[in-house]
Amino acid sequence: MKENIKVNNFKNISLIEKAFDSIDGYSLLGGNGEFGNSMSSLVIVGENYKLQPGFPSKLQHKYKMKVPSITMETLINQQNINIEEVSLIKMDIEGGEIILITYLEDF
Repeated sequence: MKENIKVNNFKNISLIEKAFDSIDGYSLLGGNGEFGNSMSSLVIVGENYKLQPGFPSKLQHKYKMKVPSITMETLINQQNINIEEVSLIKMDIEGGEIILITYLEDF
């Protein structure tokens, strides 16, 4: 992604190299193959995983690693985003949407 932004000379993209999650700090990322494929996900059994209604009771991943994570509030503050100007948030975060949508309900 970094190279794509650079090669195309994009000026309106901010790359945040953190997992978008309901906690600031570190989250557990899992995968059933090499990281970076479409099977990487924050929705795994681990220390930050909390079962919620509709979640599968057991999701196993062969590979796991801790990654830096960031919340919506922290992202807004760090990037100086005026939330009143936001009309659309597009997410494709490998299954993590179910965590964040629940988290963002009150947001």
